[in-house]
Amino acid sequence: MAWHTSFNDVNISAFLHRKFKVTLNALGGFTFRVELERFKEDRAAVKVLLIDDEGEAAKFTLESHPKCSGIADSIDTFVAERHRNKKIAQFLSVVKCELAIYLGFSMLLATVITSNDIENHILLKNKWVKGETFNNKRTGHDVIVWTYKLNAV
Repeated sequence: MAWHTSFNDVNISAFLHRKFKVTLNALGGFTFRVELERFKEDRAAVKVLLIDDEGEAAKFTLESHPKCSGIADSIDTFVAERHRNKKIAQFLSVVKCELAIYLGFSMLLATVITSNDIENHILLKNKWVKGETFNNKRTGHDVIVWTYKLNAV
C-alpha cells in the first residue's frame, strides 16, 4: 500500500500541531495548513504552509520521488520576507525531517542553486549531506544536490 493512502490532510496536520505545539507558540503563534495532492496511485505531495495573522508565512512541499518510494523530494521551500532572519527556515528544516519520518520515507533530497547562500547554509547546519554540483543546461544555474538520511536519525 502506498504511504499516501493511509494519510490525509487532517491526520498530517494533527501530527504536526501535536509535535511542534510549543515551538509554534514560541515563534509567534503560527499554525500549520496541510494540502495533500495525489498524482497517481503511487505518488503524492504534501504541501505544508505556516500561517500567521497576515496569511502565508512560509511553506515547503515534500513530494514522493518518481522512481524510488523511499525518497521524498523537498521542493518549493519559501519564507515570506516579513519572517526572514527569525529562524523560521531552520524550523522548517526540522519539520520536513520529522514529517518525512512520520510518512515513512528513508531519505530527503533537495536541489538548491549555488547562489542561494541562505538555504545552502541552513541545510549544511542541519546536517544535510552536500552531494554533486552540476550546471542545469535548461536554466543555466549551477545546482547542488543535497540529501538527508532519515533512518540515520
